[in-house]
Amino acid sequence: MLIQVVNTNGPSAVVSGLFFGPSLALGPPPVVSVTSPGTGATLTGTAVSLSATATSPGGTGIASVVFQLNGSTIATGTLSSGSTYTATWDSTSVANTTTGSLTAVATD
Repeated sequence: MLIQVVNTNGPSAVVSGLFFGPSLALGPPPVVSVTSPGTGATLTGTAVSLSATATSPGGTGIASVVFQLNGSTIATGTLSSGSTYTATWDSTSVANTTTGSLTAVATD
């Protein structure tokens, strides 16, 4: 859509621009927190339980939760109850000496 604004007071001046409506109102981002394993935990085995809580303050609902180790996705969470998302991860997929940061990323 082309919008034109015309100055009717004096010499004609036209200002035009493009409008890409409708505008999207972005609400607050989702809130997510890893609940298991706890901080400082040593993870071993083929079935490490991961869990996180995720909520959408904007009320749009959570579309997905993924678990990441050092920024790489290792598992996708499944809604288990309320706002809790769980997954199982095979920790043997990384070297025994791997240390890092386990995070959860929620998308709404």
